[in-house]
Amino acid sequence: MNLFKQTTTALCCMLIALLTYSVDINAQIIANGTYNIRATNTGQNLSSTGNSAIVMANRNDNSNSQQWEFRHLGDNVYDIRNVRTGRFLTQQTGCSNGTTVTTNTSPFSPNSKWIATRSGGNFFFRTTLCSNHALDKRGGRNGRPHMWAFSTGNSNERFQIRRVTSGGGGGGSTACSFTRLNGAALDIGSGGGQTYVVGTNRRVYRRAGNGWQIQPGGVQAARIDVTGAGVPWIVATDGRIYFLSGNSWRRVSGAASDVGCSGNTIAVVGNGGRIYRRQGNSWQALNSSRRGVRIDVRNDGNPWITGTDGFVYQHSNGNWSRKGNLRTRDLSFAEGRGDLWALSSSGRVHFYRGNNVWVQQTGTANHISVGDNRTVWVVNSNRNIFSGNCNSALRVESADELAISIAPNPAQYQLQLDLVNYMDEQINYFISNMAGQIVATGQYNQNHSATEIVDISNLQNGHYVISLQLSEGRKAAKKFVVIK
Repeated sequence: MNLFKQTTTALCCMLIALLTYSVDINAQIIANGTYNIRATNTGQNLSSTGNSAIVMANRNDNSNSQQWEFRHLGDNVYDIRNVRTGRFLTQQTGCSNGTTVTTNTSPFSPNSKWIATRSGGNFFFRTTLCSNHALDKRGGRNGRPHMWAFSTGNSNERFQIRRVTSGGGGGGSTACSFTRLNGAALDIGSGGGQTYVVGTNRRVYRRAGNGWQIQPGGVQAARIDVTGAGVPWIVATDGRIYFLSGNSWRRVSGAASDVGCSGNTIAVVGNGGRIYRRQGNSWQALNSSRRGVRIDVRNDGNPWITGTDGFVYQHSNGNWSRKGNLRTRDLSFAEGRGDLWALSSSGRVHFYRGNNVWVQQTGTANHISVGDNRTVWVVNSNRNIFSGNCNSALRVESADELAISIAPNPAQYQLQLDLVNYMDEQINYFISNMAGQIVATGQYNQNHSATEIVDISNLQNGHYVISLQLSEGRKAAKKFVVIK
């Protein structure tokens, strides 16, 4: 009787999950949005000349004649509209080599419906009228594209899709919803489920319920951040460094102007803007080729800084690399995650979506810190404190954020991945639970099959996300359920 009851319960749960989660048979490989269509072998962009003709032109990504709006119609079929002219990319009637490609005012004919596929990191475009021919840029440069027999080996048919970004390193804008809190502050730090501020009296306060609880005194704080264990570290007004230990502040060696924490890693901006990382009971000096004014630490233990020139730099393998063209006044990683947020030199909130692209959010502030639940905490120029919900910013439409087709869903012991659109690419995959913890990883080399099997026999019942890391920083993700 108990066995019958357990079996019935499991079947019910399976049925509910099946009704809740659908499987993408043909995953959308280009999200709706505005892009440059760039020839892989020349780097030129597809451009409208202002009438029906199109040409390949030298890159001017912010020219609306080189910007194309993609709208998904289903099964990876799109209409593609030029921003400048409002006309749709179209092939003339006829399915033969050399058929002219132009633009038209109507998107409704098969000539104007484009099938997008991907292979080896390149996109290919064919119309539903003639699926055995593909968009071809012609040989050389500055040519007028036409249609040619479809072949992934034809370099003239290979294109890259690049999301249109605004000047100054921006990538569009997304709304955040900020709520003003009681109190006033000079700086703020969040991590390990705890949020602390430096009050206007230079005392440290911890968020408790809907208020702020004063912490032990004895130091005059200037800057603050919080570890993954919820322990605040401060830089005092005299440059000395402290962390809270029980009911007192414990001083550590050294002097600094800013401090950043992630997990158990601590890093500071020291004298002269030099960057140091805590190692045991001492400080390790990092590559001195780059100096900073603000600092935080990514979940891999590497510091990122606002440099003395205002740009953001990442430290990795002993070197510094610049991330985009946004000049910033402060920056913060979501504790335990790789999500980076910053305030521009004018105080605008920005989210870093990778590949040197910054996405502007609503709101302005002087100081920022992002908690482990991705809550964005800021202090503005009037010393007012706000908390913000900006999770929508993490889903910016882009060809770099793609979907995965998986089956079955729910699953028991195996997942089948449909990788037909990612052939000839090395793929790393990560499975994480709903707390963001990675519970399984794996890799496929460039010779992987169109479908691959992932062993999930060790996963417990629950909800998970499988994420793919592809070439050129592109990502794909899909939720699934395990029921055994």
